[in-house]
Amino acid sequence: MPLACGRPCNRTADKTVRKWKRVDGADGPRFRSALAPHEAALLTSLATSLIDMLDERESSSPADELEKITGMKTGHSKPPQDETMKRLLPDFFRSSTDHPAGSAMAESLNSALRSLHEPEIIDAKRQAAQRLLATIPANGGKFELTEDDAHAWAASVNDLRLALGTMLGVTADGPHQLPPDHPMAGHLDVYQWLTVLQEYLVLGIMGK
Repeated sequence: MPLACGRPCNRTADKTVRKWKRVDGADGPRFRSALAPHEAALLTSLATSLIDMLDERESSSPADELEKITGMKTGHSKPPQDETMKRLLPDFFRSSTDHPAGSAMAESLNSALRSLHEPEIIDAKRQAAQRLLATIPANGGKFELTEDDAHAWAASVNDLRLALGTMLGVTADGPHQLPPDHPMAGHLDVYQWLTVLQEYLVLGIMGK
């Protein structure tokens, strides 16, 4: 299942991203910003799509008898076939050698680590996306985040960027711009908007 922007993607994301204002108080910092109505709808659509993707991956994991006995969740032992999900749930270990024995060892280690840790990684990504959804102003406008909320936003927006970037084939060399009539032009604008949104938020969290 690809990440879907929904109808809001048809409207180009604003190039000017509102910065975050950090307000330090006795109960910790707060982070204030604002979203246009179509920006709020866009984030809602993207985060909902991301949660659906994570749920689908989790629900398709094979049954494990040990899980029934111990109560510990186990996940897939194989990496996702979909490139977007593969980017969100990468391998834990890469062989430093091309030797077949090294590759087999890396595959075996990744299989064990993935089965053990993928459920908690999926859950952490889902919780961050759900927290983002819970704090988006429904019709746009001004809003305020706690420090925990801000960290959840930074993590979830990064996941959305990774997913969109994979769909677009974004690398350090681009693409940085697409023709206006290109079918993915709106998605690239959204990717760039998310990049700046995340950057400003991280700077706010760091107090810069």
